Amino acid sequence: MVEISILGKCREDSSFSKISEQTVHYHCTFLLSGAVQRNHFLAVMETIAAYPKSNSTLTIMEVPSFDLNHYSVSVTTDNAHSSGGPSEDGDAADETRDASASAADNVNSDDASYSEDLVTVVHLTSTVAADAEDLSSASPSLPNGFLEGKNDEDKLTLTDVEPLRTEANEEIDDIGAKDADDRANLSEQQSHLQGEFAQMHHGAAQQSPPSPKITNIPILRLTRANREDCSSWSRWLSSEITKIYERTPDHVALIDEIGERRYITYNELVKNVNRAANFLHHHGIEQGSHVAMCLNNSMDFVYMQIGLYLIGAAPVLLNPGRVGSGSFPRFNCNAVLVDKYHYAHVLKLFDHFVGAKQIFVFTNDLASLYIPHFVWIIDGSGYADFPADTYVIPEESADRDVVAFSTSGTNSHKSKIVAHGSISAHRLCTQHLDVLMAHLFDMVAESRTHLLITSGLHTIDAWSLLIYSLISDQTVIITESNSEVWAVSLLDRIAELIRLYDVALITCNAQFLKSFVKYETEKLFDISSLKVVSYSGSPLPVSVAKKFHDATGASVVQSYSITEYGLISCGLQNFDDANSLSCGATCEGINVKITDSDEDVELEAGEWGRILLQAPVRCSSYMGGNINDMFTKNKYMRTGDIGMLDSKNRLYVAGPADGLLKFNNQTIVSPLLENVLLSHASVEDVVISLMDDELTAGVVLAEDASPPTLYELNELISDLNMGTITKLVFVDFIPRSETGKLLRSEVLFLLQTEADGRVVGNCVV
Repeated sequence: MVEISILGKCREDSSFSKISEQTVHYHCTFLLSGAVQRNHFLAVMETIAAYPKSNSTLTIMEVPSFDLNHYSVSVTTDNAHSSGGPSEDGDAADETRDASASAADNVNSDDASYSEDLVTVVHLTSTVAADAEDLSSASPSLPNGFLEGKNDEDKLTLTDVEPLRTEANEEIDDIGAKDADDRANLSEQQSHLQGEFAQMHHGAAQQSPPSPKITNIPILRLTRANREDCSSWSRWLSSEITKIYERTPDHVALIDEIGERRYITYNELVKNVNRAANFLHHHGIEQGSHVAMCLNNSMDFVYMQIGLYLIGAAPVLLNPGRVGSGSFPRFNCNAVLVDKYHYAHVLKLFDHFVGAKQIFVFTNDLASLYIPHFVWIIDGSGYADFPADTYVIPEESADRDVVAFSTSGTNSHKSKIVAHGSISAHRLCTQHLDVLMAHLFDMVAESRTHLLITSGLHTIDAWSLLIYSLISDQTVIITESNSEVWAVSLLDRIAELIRLYDVALITCNAQFLKSFVKYETEKLFDISSLKVVSYSGSPLPVSVAKKFHDATGASVVQSYSITEYGLISCGLQNFDDANSLSCGATCEGINVKITDSDEDVELEAGEWGRILLQAPVRCSSYMGGNINDMFTKNKYMRTGDIGMLDSKNRLYVAGPADGLLKFNNQTIVSPLLENVLLSHASVEDVVISLMDDELTAGVVLAEDASPPTLYELNELISDLNMGTITKLVFVDFIPRSETGKLLRSEVLFLLQTEADGRVVGNCVV
């Protein structure tokens, strides 16, 4: 290992006139071996010396309570496979940064710690040297009775971890099945053990009366908790987290299930967030800066994001998949935070990050990276060396951006970056979850404090759940993200975590529930703790929602939200009406109008058309685009979705506007027909389209099922009065996005290909 610490004076020019005597410290870590070390080290030093002059004019901000003179130049070399001992100068602090395995060995030195299913309590390895003091001595004194809140009994603390670890070590890890084929090839021993477990479970059920299934509450109350107004996002968020930290610093705020299992207390969270804020501020990130974040789920993602909030900067949360494909707009930003998986994509598309002068990279092997000459490359993990002193939050303007999200939109394939100010960001992270948590408390006697993030931290749902958990003294479980939400391995992983941590509430997309039902995941894992599941995105067939409800007993909540406004409507899934789509009462202050395709005529109740919205709180801008193009002359926003208002003013949503067809003077709502057709036992997936002036159904057959007839399909949809299907095409798949949204722009070509016998792969027509 080669660790390089570079200490130099700032350039003497006008831009540094006030801090010309201040030193600049950069820290890089390289994992090299053999003869490569010396040559690569010289190449790196030459690269750093050759940084462009334009990049040397970055403003280096003064860091509170941080003396740069405490740092010195040092280069240490160790073997790549070092056991983690101290360096020759006796400083072992840097050795702990990425040595989670060594730290785990120190904490769990007994033989049981090497079992296959480790549940290990490891304090953040980056802070072992800085925070060796005991948590109990570091905790502030608390008044008597201050911990007797209703949530404290269920809150996970470090004292609860050992029994949890022991329980997990004793259980059989059957998560080896990564897909449907692996399920069929389980070993005879595993099958035997699963059979014994099923018999034991069945016997226990016969001895005790069965618990009743959770039934749907007729009305989902759209009520919110009493919350203070948020005029300053940074101060509000910091204040809410600090209240919990001062009251219960040893409560577990985060559970890291991405790599080795770790439990992060509020005490550790606050310290690492302060380190991140001081680190970023030292490198020129200041109030009002926009910083792009393109990372997979990680603790570094959490620390850096909240650290940016403390500074008063705005993180721009990018979908890594869209960065990889280049389908995101150019926008102004000051820096980029990226991990090793997406570093090459960021460099390739660096012209999209207009004005960016720094790239903070999170990797264990900087030596493997290409280092360009046109931008500063900084080791993102260097924040671990910075002080944990409380960052002083500056005064801020209420109308500035505080966070931004990338989205594909619904009326085009062009990605948008939607920025929010303090008030709208506050609504995004509280309103929907206040409703869901109130519903959960109506269903269970006690407060459940474990929440599970099932998607990437860049999504609004995951972001809202993270922030809500941290300000509510909950414990949020973060696991690896997977773009393929229907992957069996991901389903097994989430089900395992629901069982292990007694999770009662999750938010997800419709495709996740479809896959959950398809693979019957509930038969492999006990997920009886799950009580509320909220889905958004593409419409979920009622037949699928009912199967999920019957299998788990959980309430299924359908939510309609858009990135610009947040939650629009919310309601419990209605299993009685087989024709219903996403439906719910609109939130307070939301004004919905349904119009024809030209947006000129407002339609009557019960008619399907385009959804237009007005609301008192919305996003602040489109980064890299003009938000005014999304509004009509009457200041209604075009959502790009189709829907219908019934006589009770409940909103039904069918998805993007390209699902609304006009044929023979009839309005055909494709998602509505598809929803009903999926109830046929032989239909695995289906799409409705117009092909050659015929209403055509593209059908994916269920496994070992006989093909349905046109007569059978038309019988199912006869009550909808939306025409007759005259053509049936059987296909192997239906194109969908990573979140399960139907890609209708690709459907027609697929149906034509299958209908006329063309084989595209071999170019045979």
